[in-house]
Amino acid sequence: MKLELVSRRRAPRAAALALLLFAQGPLARAHDIWLHADRFGVDVGETLVVRQLVGEELDVDLAGSQATTELEVLRDMTPRFELITARGSIDLLAELPDARTRPEVKPVLSRKMESAGLALVIMDHDVLYTDHTDAEFLEYLRHESLDAETYRPHMAADGFQDEGYQRSLKALVKVGVAEGEGDGELPGQVTGQALELLLLANPYALDPGDALDVRVLLHGEALPGARVEAVNAKAGASVATQTARADARGVARLSLDRPGLWLVRTVHLAPCSERSRVDCADTEWESYWTAYSFEVD
Repeated sequence: MKLELVSRRRAPRAAALALLLFAQGPLARAHDIWLHADRFGVDVGETLVVRQLVGEELDVDLAGSQATTELEVLRDMTPRFELITARGSIDLLAELPDARTRPEVKPVLSRKMESAGLALVIMDHDVLYTDHTDAEFLEYLRHESLDAETYRPHMAADGFQDEGYQRSLKALVKVGVAEGEGDGELPGQVTGQALELLLLANPYALDPGDALDVRVLLHGEALPGARVEAVNAKAGASVATQTARADARGVARLSLDRPGLWLVRTVHLAPCSERSRVDCADTEWESYWTAYSFEVD
């Protein structure tokens, strides 16, 4: 199914979920969507609660925030939702209650954790479609620190830029393990997301101030030059942001210089191509957005 926002060039298609996510306007896709655990570390036998949040600046005070909204499982636009541990993968979509009896599942995950180790929660959204005026598109590029001169030669001449975009989310949690223990390969496991971030070390084995290498893959291949942004939210302090560029191997080095919640994110925007997951028949641009959340103690 092709989900489309209200378009100024074409009649809208089924867009209720898209409007829920992106009612803030043309730059709303620049707002973060991420998976947020109530506690990123739980004991064996305790319940892991994970929420899907949309907002800005990692504002997670849901009771008083004007900038963050909690989303339910968006059934019609979530083709994949899994929990991966050393024991294997669990299809969380298959475990959802019947939509007729419980149409809204929020938080998206509430599950008793039965075994110790790291656990990776992953979620993919379907491609959404929208358009921008030329001015909106150029502001979008500026907001994401993308070089406008690289994109100008590919802009449509009719004053509108159509875009198909997709989001991929990850959250890494620990269950009943001490710092530095757990399944060391899981943070960097390739899961096949369109745009994917791989942590090349277990962040729960790191201390504030340590470096973390992050690999960026696009359709399974290294993405050199990707701009990787890391946002940190620490209790009692303002949100901090740092950026790094991926090298020829698609690896960017970040400094986890503060404890607290970390959200690592990147965006890839390019002219629509036959290789993409986007329907390029009437779409000029394809973009992929990915976010990976975890904590550092």
